[in-house]
Amino acid sequence: MSDDESSTSPPAADEAPAADEAAAPAADDADAADATDDSTPPAEEVKLYVGNLSFDTTSDSLRSAFEKFGSVTDVFLPTHRDSGNPRGFGFVTMGSRGAAGEAIKKMDGEDIDGRSVRVNESRPRTENGGGGAGGGG
Repeated sequence: MSDDESSTSPPAADEAPAADEAAAPAADDADAADATDDSTPPAEEVKLYVGNLSFDTTSDSLRSAFEKFGSVTDVFLPTHRDSGNPRGFGFVTMGSRGAAGEAIKKMDGEDIDGRSVRVNESRPRTENGGGGAGGGG
């Protein structure tokens, strides 16, 4: 009987710490979630499309135009691959959905560097990727 008890005891002992270990990170995760409620978690970031930009618009000027609505975590101004010239649109990532909504409401149609810009929530790229180059011959 003691052989049976010793053979069943280790798995039970292994299971108990595993359950405790599994419960401990969950509690830590809950504490971490409570701690991040005051700040915006990255999961709530919202990328905005900003169209009809002047070729003179810089990432700094675009950032400053949107920072009055909340935290700006990223600004991206695409350029043409061959020439390096701006493409006339950009992306601004806002730190929260509320800030993004306010920015869309207040900035859509506003003037940045002499151009009336179009602002809306960015849509994910389609799988075919778009683009117009190709062919060959």
